[in-house]
Amino acid sequence: MKDLLKKYFVPVYEGEGESEGEGGGSDDKGTDDKTEKTYSQTEVNNLLAVEKRKNQKKVQDQISQLEDLKKVKNVSSEETERLNSQIDTLNNELLSKDDLTKKEKEKESRKHTKELEVRDSEINTWKDRFTSSTIERSLVDASIEHDSFNPEQIVAILRPNTQLVAEEVDGEKTGNLIPRTKMTIKDDDGKDEEVIISPSDAVKNMIDMEKYGNLFKSNVKSGLGQKTDAGKKDTGDILDTDKFMAARRKNREARAS
Repeated sequence: MKDLLKKYFVPVYEGEGESEGEGGGSDDKGTDDKTEKTYSQTEVNNLLAVEKRKNQKKVQDQISQLEDLKKVKNVSSEETERLNSQIDTLNNELLSKDDLTKKEKEKESRKHTKELEVRDSEINTWKDRFTSSTIERSLVDASIEHDSFNPEQIVAILRPNTQLVAEEVDGEKTGNLIPRTKMTIKDDDGKDEEVIISPSDAVKNMIDMEKYGNLFKSNVKSGLGQKTDAGKKDTGDILDTDKFMAARRKNREARAS
């Protein structure tokens, strides 16, 4: 600003550049008074505005040239990033102080938001891994506990309906998460009832369900797949549906007693 004012505030003195009289005398008026040419505030403002427009035009031309360079084929990503940085710097020159401050605040806000999104994404990733691992482990353990032929089959069946829930003891939350499975079973009257139970109880109920019975060793006899050894439960003749279902009801009653 000072340099610009110096450019326009040039002292001008009357008689400057004119030849002096003989003997080094003064001009005809014989006076030493000097007058300085001044500019009004309006004139100064107009001069500054002209310079500002010239500078803006120059900067905008430079930005246009850089934008054209970005459109050239085979420009590397590093070169594109460098050009973008230069364009951003030039655009900042066109901003007022307040606009530049506002832009910096918005940039910091976007950066902070991005950092939070990355952090939340990482947290959710580890949370999902922990949830899946805990649930699948509990279903595998339950499958082994109840002698299933293939634990992976049990996991595939029960996993979609199993989730981690807050553990409660005497109505108070313990702060722990435990797996629970939602399942539809038959109540004492033979009606469908939806329950939320442990994976172990869910697998135990599957043993007595007709569509899942063949997934467990306890429902299979030697030869045809059912056990007949002493002390083992009787599941009837698997070739006779009525006998098979009757044996299951009998086993269920035995476990309940």
